[in-house]
Amino acid sequence: MSRKPIVLVVLGASLLAAPCALAGQSTYFSPTGTEQTYTVPAGVTQVHIKAEGPSGGRAAWIGGRGAAVEADLPVTPGEILYVNVGGHPGNGDPTGGFNGGGSSPSGIGGGGATDIRLVPGSLASRVVVAGGGGGGTGSQFGGDATAPVAAGGMGATPGHGAIATAGGLGGGGGADGVLGLGGAAATNGGAGGGGVFGGGGGAGGAGGGGGSSAVLAPAANGTFDLAWYDQDGSATITTGPPTVHADDVDFGTQRVGGLAVRQVVLTDSGYGPFALDFTPPAITGPGSADFLLGTTNCIGAVWACRIPVLFFPGATGQTTATLTITTDDPAGPLAVALSGTGTPAASASDEGDAKTTTAAPAITYVTQTLAAPTPATTTPPPAAATGKRMALLTCHTGPAKVLRCRSVSVPAGATLPGKSLYNASLTNKNAQYGTGTARVTKSDTQILLTTTRKVAAGRYTKLTLTRPGARTVTRPVVVG
Repeated sequence: MSRKPIVLVVLGASLLAAPCALAGQSTYFSPTGTEQTYTVPAGVTQVHIKAEGPSGGRAAWIGGRGAAVEADLPVTPGEILYVNVGGHPGNGDPTGGFNGGGSSPSGIGGGGATDIRLVPGSLASRVVVAGGGGGGTGSQFGGDATAPVAAGGMGATPGHGAIATAGGLGGGGGADGVLGLGGAAATNGGAGGGGVFGGGGGAGGAGGGGGSSAVLAPAANGTFDLAWYDQDGSATITTGPPTVHADDVDFGTQRVGGLAVRQVVLTDSGYGPFALDFTPPAITGPGSADFLLGTTNCIGAVWACRIPVLFFPGATGQTTATLTITTDDPAGPLAVALSGTGTPAASASDEGDAKTTTAAPAITYVTQTLAAPTPATTTPPPAAATGKRMALLTCHTGPAKVLRCRSVSVPAGATLPGKSLYNASLTNKNAQYGTGTARVTKSDTQILLTTTRKVAAGRYTKLTLTRPGARTVTRPVVVG
């Protein structure tokens, strides 16, 4: 099937079919702290805009997420658009981000807004606005720039989220948000995010409110979502929709209990970077339990990225599923058929062969994370199949050493490959959610837990990794 000037390639296979003729050009804008310009090319009468507001600043707790807004804008060749990419305050920074982030003399700044204007320096000429997140503090989260009503911060006296027609109210002495500007925070609070109207400032350790977002005439066909945590603002202007092509993926045969990996590589054959939608890639279908997504490096606008897919059959016979990848293609999601055949597991007589033929290939990721200490000589046993739920968390270390993880259910009896294994325990306050093993590398942390309750999205108090002869590692965890 063909959809976008991106080509999906599976490592180890031949290059897939060539894409269609180039359909458009994308221009990507990163934050510079100043207003930038875009000149509409000859022959172009409409552009597609994708604007992402930055997260609010943070201390121990993260700032609110910025908005992700998309829209179509009618233009004329040679017209100049004015691009303001919102700034993301640094850790512990009291100064608000560029383009409307609120500030705080003794707290944490809010994220600025990302917007597109028809007149330089004019708030009244904005046509696409993606609000910035409210500032987080030492003890509370900042509010997300949700639409149409942005979220308020957390805490006893938080800043309130902005709406389309008014700024968010300040809490406990924090300032209200106003047109284009987040409210300043009071003592130790988080400031409001920028937006159409800014979020209110918090006080007394409470987070700031998120800024509001909008698609304003003559822009149309607006959609609203949230950007990711701790992220800079950005804007992408595209002159035409590209087309994606991908072949189906067949893993061939694999022994039951073994593991095979294919890395689906997305490359851009057009002019500019592309981006996945905020809907994460998903595997569905009758055999979905036999496949698992690894951690992708498709983050933000990129020229090339990878989506690892793992196949570990739980029974003999052929199994099938569908990988759905949603990109910024207006034509809709791309469906890639997955298939593989499970063969009988290794017996005791050929166990030695199984050790050499079914070892899991190494997966290399881009994001740096928790580094493992020198492996000890004693390896803890893998998580046993107890009939309870099992979940695999794939994590990367974020700011303030908070592990950011994705949780996927796996078949009972699954094990982690490799020898650098730790005992793992996931808890939230006084409740234990699961125990098992963790494999720590320089690129990611994989945690296989036998769970007593569902590992849902949210923040968990701590993950504890222990190993004989090595230091104990404890980290807070956010599951997305």
